[in-house]
Amino acid sequence: MHKEIQLTTPNKKVGSVIIPKGIVLHDTEWFDLDGVIEIFQSEDTLASAHLLIDLDGTRYVFGEDYEKLYHAGYSIFKGRKWCNNFMLGVEFLGHTEQKPLTEDQINSFREWVSSRFLDYDLEVSDITTHKKIRTDYINEFGDKDGIIKAKRDISDIEFKKVIDSLFV
Repeated sequence: MHKEIQLTTPNKKVGSVIIPKGIVLHDTEWFDLDGVIEIFQSEDTLASAHLLIDLDGTRYVFGEDYEKLYHAGYSIFKGRKWCNNFMLGVEFLGHTEQKPLTEDQINSFREWVSSRFLDYDLEVSDITTHKKIRTDYINEFGDKDGIIKAKRDISDIEFKKVIDSLFV
């Protein structure tokens, strides 16, 4: 069992309650754990996630599952807009286009997600990437003002590895 550390973030909608209907996977695009934590705890960023998984599998929890944290931005999933309103955000430390996830990261995610499948009646098809929910939003609504920024995205290869690991 991997270690779990509780932290806080101001980057959430205080008083807003969500019922998780899915999980959005991201990667941080860099390997500086302290830097990522600092960003998630800064009031200036509006960036966060429910969970950050370090290279050694340690899980840093920034909010309860029922809290609306800011991780998805402009997004749509299964026809619903604004994924922060109904999805959990998970960040993997690292840049998966440059270096694959560690086995500890994948196993830690498996540990964490197993209870969410039961607690929220989730299925594997309810796990997606930020790239997908952002692209689906742009395809449906466009970005004529160019305001939708690229965000941290787990690579397609590593996303498939994470999903495949759930069937082991």
